[in-house]
Amino acid sequence: MNKYLKDLCKNAKINEPIEIVRYKGAERVATVYPKYQLITIHVGRKTYVTESLRRGMTAEDVMACTGHTSYRNFSRYINITDERKKKAVAKAWGAPAKTGQII
Repeated sequence: MNKYLKDLCKNAKINEPIEIVRYKGAERVATVYPKYQLITIHVGRKTYVTESLRRGMTAEDVMACTGHTSYRNFSRYINITDERKKKAVAKAWGAPAKTGQII
């Protein structure tokens, strides 16, 4: 399945260069791959979780869709962006105060 997904992404020209950095002791080893080589079904699962939460689904609903039974395992799939944090705070507390504004 992953091979077919990689072929699909290659044909769709999803080929931006992505640098992966690893260390062998103190030596930094950087390798550049086209993005399609790094895409897997698991990446899709993580993207689905993150996007579903960003679009307003509850964690419980997403867990029901993905089959996660514990929040601990589910939480590894969550990528909370700065934009999402700002929107969550604004939704709960209103727009942030402007500089010099007294609340």
